[in-house]
Amino acid sequence: MERVSTSVMRVLGGNPGMFTLQGTNTYLISPPNLERYPHLLLIDTGQGSAFPIWRRSIAQVLASESARIGKQVHITQCVLTHWHHDHVGGVNELRQLCAEEHAPAGDSEGGKEEKRGEELRIYKYPLSSAPPSEIPSSKDPSLDIETQLLRSANDDQDVGLIHPLHDGQILEVGDSTATDDEMLKLQVLYTPGHTADHIALLIASSPADPAEVGTIFTADAVLGHGTAVFEDLALYMRSLEKMKNAVEEMIVGKRGSETGGGNGQVEQEKRKGLAFPGHGAVIPDARAKIDEYIRHRAMREKEVLDVLAGTSAGQDGKVGGERKAWTPMEIVKVIYENVPESLHEAARRGVLQILQKLEAEGEVETVDEGERWRIIQKHHQQEQTTNDDSAQEPRSTL
Repeated sequence: MERVSTSVMRVLGGNPGMFTLQGTNTYLISPPNLERYPHLLLIDTGQGSAFPIWRRSIAQVLASESARIGKQVHITQCVLTHWHHDHVGGVNELRQLCAEEHAPAGDSEGGKEEKRGEELRIYKYPLSSAPPSEIPSSKDPSLDIETQLLRSANDDQDVGLIHPLHDGQILEVGDSTATDDEMLKLQVLYTPGHTADHIALLIASSPADPAEVGTIFTADAVLGHGTAVFEDLALYMRSLEKMKNAVEEMIVGKRGSETGGGNGQVEQEKRKGLAFPGHGAVIPDARAKIDEYIRHRAMREKEVLDVLAGTSAGQDGKVGGERKAWTPMEIVKVIYENVPESLHEAARRGVLQILQKLEAEGEVETVDEGERWRIIQKHHQQEQTTNDDSAQEPRSTL
């Protein structure tokens, strides 16, 4: 565990050496006055029983903070950023831990069960409320995490265990009797693309440290290393723009107006908001990293269009008088020619997402019963000039 800002403690919830993503970050959010209101909010729960170290780490943090302030510290709120198992897998462990923390000494197991739903509120953006166009076509039952969590309960008291979130909702961390200005506030940002139910969280108010305003918890939309995967590229791109604009508005717009503009606003524009990702290291400049992600995806889209248009090096792009039609893997072998073949299948899935986005935008069409893709609109000359920063990105990045 490490404290990475006044209000935020980071806990690694996985085996760092076992997966490429190097474990799942979970975060404990502290209220402005923990001594007066010893209740924490947790973001995500890691992978659960697969990695018992996560529960032990959480318990150690609670014990350490309790000893520091001389009062028992509890987790009373938990936000799940999306349905993937490495973010929700520890829900039952969390509930059990909270039951043990809240139960008076000598209570029976029944007493613990009775307290469990009362003391811990778990929040998640529900898949069922996402627009139909934003829900993946996959029938994988693991998508219905709300149903899974309810079925895993031991009694009927847990019906309604998951409290639904909505876009723009404010979650408060602090004493319920405190004034509005004394509460740490997290704003929910609905950011589909990685999954249909994905959210980010933005610190909208932090009385203990105003510099934290504009800090964003990006979950799996933006990572601390590498690039993210996604179910729907078009939605994902809109979500990246939404996150970037939200951070800018919080740092420059709101805080700049509070300082009365002028030099104060210039200072706000220079301030770099942190980003806390679902995997990897803390990101020191959220806006720069999100913008890097946007540029990277735009670069990949342009590379696909270049191949289809026959403007890539060594490609004529035509068969007879017609534009050549390409399979996604054929495109991969051009764009990722210097990348190990073991990564080509992952790259193919990304290229397919790009093609589907371009098809929806009227740029390309499918032929040969959907097996191949061909460009429709002329590839404009001005699009052939690659941004210098994008051109410097490593080709191994998918």
